[in-house]
Amino acid sequence: MNATPHAVTLEGVSVRYGRGMAWSRSWFDAVRQVDLRIDAGQTVGLVGESGSGKSTLAKVCLGLLRPSEGTARLGDEAIYGIGRRHPGSLAAVLQHPEWSLNPKLSIGRSIAEPLGVAGVHGEQAAARVTQMLDHVGLNAAYATRLPHELSGGQRQRASIARALVTMPRFIVFDEAVSALDVSIQAQILNLVKTLQQEFRFAALFISHDLGAVRYVSHEVVVLRQGTVQERAPARSFYAAMANPYVRQLQTDSGLL
Repeated sequence: MNATPHAVTLEGVSVRYGRGMAWSRSWFDAVRQVDLRIDAGQTVGLVGESGSGKSTLAKVCLGLLRPSEGTARLGDEAIYGIGRRHPGSLAAVLQHPEWSLNPKLSIGRSIAEPLGVAGVHGEQAAARVTQMLDHVGLNAAYATRLPHELSGGQRQRASIARALVTMPRFIVFDEAVSALDVSIQAQILNLVKTLQQEFRFAALFISHDLGAVRYVSHEVVVLRQGTVQERAPARSFYAAMANPYVRQLQTDSGLL
């Protein structure tokens, strides 16, 4: 039996940024020699302190940054620029829903926007929007509402519907529950798990909350100063890791 193909594969990925003027520029690696594999239907949790390289790695996975070294692929294709070649194949759910929901557009129109880029319009697009609203637990009436008419949890559900509407192969969840109340966080995490079981997308779940990451992820990867410090199945994060940096993260998240 053939192994399940990796939806996302990073091999030896480094991203180097320049600082200063051209005549005195210095360089630093925001991410150094990172290997990462995420299968269809799998979530990899990514944790680490601010400045550890999580956002840079997410941009590489979303095709927004070309690695300075190494390769990043979605299936057999280079990820960089894949959004232009295959619109709708990648998506992101961000910390604040208003970053993806235009305050002047109805929820339905905001959800439909990615479909237009992918060439889906009219009745087909409207039907897809209604379908996605139902999948995230919102009825069709929400399509006519403006974002400010929804609660924070409802807006995040709408953002998830917007991300899913093109049936992407890969989704980045970047601090997607950190701005929500604890009870709403649990609902959204359960929703993400249910949707992944149904649609089989690969996911990168980025958060400072190791408890949330452990709950929703299959594997956890810990970054520090751009390098991978630890990787293990999520269930292993019930126990103390040998790495002192990881143990501190576990303590800060209340796992130890």
